[in-house]
Amino acid sequence: MNKFCLLIAAAILLISCGSDAGFKINGTTPDINNGTNVFLQRIDANNQLQNIDTTVIKEGKFSFNPEPVSAPEMMVLTFESARGNVILIAENEEITVKAYKDSLYTSEVNGGAEMTFLNSIMTMWLHLIKRSKNYNKKGWLQCKAATRQK
Repeated sequence: MNKFCLLIAAAILLISCGSDAGFKINGTTPDINNGTNVFLQRIDANNQLQNIDTTVIKEGKFSFNPEPVSAPEMMVLTFESARGNVILIAENEEITVKAYKDSLYTSEVNGGAEMTFLNSIMTMWLHLIKRSKNYNKKGWLQCKAATRQK
């Protein structure tokens, strides 16, 4: 019995030592110039962006190693020479980003469970917008055709 308890304690110790307490962001960008500043920002209580960390793009890559978060938290990446930002959920896991300068909102962000959930919501939302635009276009064309018949 003592050997079993010792084995369980050793397994727990190995698992806890092997896990990283913080989160890490690794990103690439095919079209933002080297030397461009990238800002990791948190949204404060007044809905203002607050800088947490800054890095520079080198050879099309950037990374952050911020302090661990106590709970999942929405953050954004802002690029010095680009309009808009990239939304992400900070979790104590590795996050990967592929950022596109001319359409930051279509950037690819992958990470933990909360980020996966946000990605699925955003995918459904974009699908609904596309369907709505198609429906509105069809509805407008039907309405236009009906008025011509009168």
